[in-house]
Amino acid sequence: MSKLFEQLGFAPAQAADLHLRGQLMNAIIAHIESSGITHDEAARLMGVTQTQVSDLMRGRIDLFTLDTLTSMLAAALKPPPPAQAR
Repeated sequence: MSKLFEQLGFAPAQAADLHLRGQLMNAIIAHIESSGITHDEAARLMGVTQTQVSDLMRGRIDLFTLDTLTSMLAAALKPPPPAQAR
């Protein structure tokens, strides 16, 4: 896909960045959708705002850095803490 961005006139480094951000966004979106959680629950899980989750779900790649998306995906995939015995 980075070749597509290059064909659209982006420099190779920028094309690679866009490609990686797109892959991360797709992975986060797939996880949210397969988990069946709400945008609000996803926001709490990932430590971002509901608006950011909405922007992500709408494909607003321009609003997210690689660092932010990596952190969001890591938080989304982090297993929940074990239940405490009573």
